[in-house]
Amino acid sequence: MIKKSRWSKLNLIFILSIAPILGVFLQGILAILTGIEFRHFLTVTLFLNWGLAFQDMIRLKANGDYVNEIGSPWLIPMYLSNQAKVMNKPPIYAIIWTAACIFVFLTPSNKIMEFIWLLFN
Repeated sequence: MIKKSRWSKLNLIFILSIAPILGVFLQGILAILTGIEFRHFLTVTLFLNWGLAFQDMIRLKANGDYVNEIGSPWLIPMYLSNQAKVMNKPPIYAIIWTAACIFVFLTPSNKIMEFIWLLFN
């Protein structure tokens, strides 16, 4: 059984669950600042997700939690659902992450760029 840590209850795990949306906004900001097309920054979202997942695992280890039951954070939805299963919680963060990915994939990039442009002008 995994010891429940205070940090993993909400802070970083919630940010990880909405990371696909945050990554797209970061892509848009980089595209606006550099003048390079939006699609050239796709790896930003991927690395943001992986970075947050690995940071969550590091924090769990630092809090003394047994993370071998959770597995590797390379596959984010599996990591989130395994973490919820081990901690006896509902897999809401995995569901939110999946819904955020579906939202990002179904939203045209030109609409995202228009929205980001409106935010900064």
